[in-house]
Amino acid sequence: MGRQGGLGRPLGEVLRSHAGSQTPPHMGGSTNERRHVNSEFGARLVADLASNESGIAVVYEALDGLVEQFSLSDAAMVLEEPGFGRQVFRSGRRRIDGGDLALLDAEPGLYTDPPLDDPSVDPTLLTSLCTVALRLDLLRHDSWHDSLTGLYDRRSFQRLLEMGVARSERYGWPFTLVILDLDYLKSINDNQGHRSGDAALIGIADRLRIALRHGD
Repeated sequence: MGRQGGLGRPLGEVLRSHAGSQTPPHMGGSTNERRHVNSEFGARLVADLASNESGIAVVYEALDGLVEQFSLSDAAMVLEEPGFGRQVFRSGRRRIDGGDLALLDAEPGLYTDPPLDDPSVDPTLLTSLCTVALRLDLLRHDSWHDSLTGLYDRRSFQRLLEMGVARSERYGWPFTLVILDLDYLKSINDNQGHRSGDAALIGIADRLRIALRHGD
């Protein structure tokens, strides 16, 4: 539900003022005008969604775009879904400070300071597309990572290897490829069962994550 509020007022007051409201305020213009403008706004969001590989970046770009386009002081969005839980975003990637803690309990939607009343912005559309962006993040993660260990799968390894080789050839950067061969994994599976073998793989993956640097 795309509700709007003013972050400049005490946030508790803003949220209480929306407690009885079920729809965003009227945005003016005829129905056809609003549908036309909203479709343009939605098209821009969809284009960003299609071209950006980070769903989180899509959310922040949407909020920052609102702040810039409409000269807002602040904008925040609350999204919630079983797949990714409860997520709170604020324009400029700013932290949720002590005065804004009510956002953590706010209903999902868009909150702006001052309250946004413009026919080119449909809060429900905005929050829906940002929710889709986060869903795509989850799908990308699942498609690139092994479901057991959380490490990159073979297809992702091949893609990253090709990118690493290309960068090395283009810029003359040194390039190192390390390949690990796990001994006795078959013995663990045969003698102790696949559950123990899975536990061994998970443990090795955890150690690799701890040992490797972010850029490795």
